[in-house]
Amino acid sequence: MRRRGRLSVGFVLTVVAVVAFAPAAGARRWTRIASGGMNVSDQVGLARSSDGVLHVAWRRQGSTQELSQTPIVASGRVGSPVTIVSGWASVGSPALVGQGRVLSAFFPGTATLTTGDPTYGLDLARSDNAGASWRLSPTAIARNQFAFASTPAAVGVSGSFVQAWSGPDSTVVHTGLDPNVPPLGGYGSGTDQALAAAADGQVMVAWCNELAAGPSVFLAHVDPATGARIGDVVPLEASGGCPADTRVALASFRDIVRNGRNGQPLFYVAASDEFGHVYVYVTTPQGHLVLIEAEPFGSVKQQIAISATPHGRIWVGWKDSATGDLVFRRSDPRDGYYGAAVTVHLPPGQTISQLALNAQDDRLDAIATTSDDNNTVSLFATQVLPGLTLEPETAKRTERFRVLDAGIPVRDATVKVARRTLTTDSSGYAMTRLPPGSYTAAASKRGYVNASVQIRIP
Repeated sequence: MRRRGRLSVGFVLTVVAVVAFAPAAGARRWTRIASGGMNVSDQVGLARSSDGVLHVAWRRQGSTQELSQTPIVASGRVGSPVTIVSGWASVGSPALVGQGRVLSAFFPGTATLTTGDPTYGLDLARSDNAGASWRLSPTAIARNQFAFASTPAAVGVSGSFVQAWSGPDSTVVHTGLDPNVPPLGGYGSGTDQALAAAADGQVMVAWCNELAAGPSVFLAHVDPATGARIGDVVPLEASGGCPADTRVALASFRDIVRNGRNGQPLFYVAASDEFGHVYVYVTTPQGHLVLIEAEPFGSVKQQIAISATPHGRIWVGWKDSATGDLVFRRSDPRDGYYGAAVTVHLPPGQTISQLALNAQDDRLDAIATTSDDNNTVSLFATQVLPGLTLEPETAKRTERFRVLDAGIPVRDATVKVARRTLTTDSSGYAMTRLPPGSYTAAASKRGYVNASVQIRIP
């Protein structure tokens, strides 16, 4: 089965955030979360607690190293950072898992450089109060297979956890929190592991192998009880030319069951090929198919991200290397069509190195790791709204407009044309008669990015 829908850029941007750095006219503002003491290769951990707050976990280094968590409420207001761990000899990029009000931060590191330090490996910090305070596990929860040095991915499954990272010879998977349980390989060598869990508890892992001939992004089904691979490794055909600093993005629906073939849940992975085309794949544990093929924007993998909303949509975002802007699109609930592209400028003087996404039902939270001309690395947060599509139809001087959200009719949208204000019906249509001439029509509705088109009545 193969479905394909073209992605293309267009329309105006809308970004919601607080504090300085407005990207452009009509956009709201970015918020700077942190600045300095970070590397462009650092990755953030994202998780949303049951109160709707998004938590961003990030590391900072100096004479010692620390891990912090910054809360962002559902409306986009950024709170003050809370220290997860500080004064350690080494702390790596974290993976964050949310389960109700409980947050779990997995990170590689060691409290001291003393041989035999029990924290040497993959460590765990827990918060039982939605990030207000944190407590550390006294020992690492995994010690072998480069657990100390590799950036982890982590998901929560049926009251337990699955972690994955790059081992010396293979992607490895560890289950639970017991350091005596060995991480399991057998997946294939590579870096930048990503994990996703579906609503029924099935788990998949993705990774990238820069030395692979042909496809270089791979997927495999994981047994969440043991960490063993289930079935074959699945290559993504159009994912050639995977660089060493790549970022693979993987998502699935956690709160709903969305079935593919044979009743299997769907998983989504975003990747690009060596020419910069952006792809979104949908896969089940039984196989995969291409869902979206992008225009050749010249993106790079570490600036591609994907996220599932709680109730049935997928957001994908990437950097357009031709302009330096970020581009975002949201799918419809049927998974077969993506809506209008929303283009977002970065804060002035900033160049993006990493992009991470966490989707709400009505908007997208985006976290950008950036650097400036002085090589100062910062974290910025913003929110992106879905884009409207405005389709005109002309017949005998009667102009009919249809307003859509990823192919879905939008009711009660406003269409303005020739100093007239129209309102769409339940099918997304609005109609008027216009004299001959050229016009600009614009569609808007609260909670969306506006759309506009040029029309000519003969």
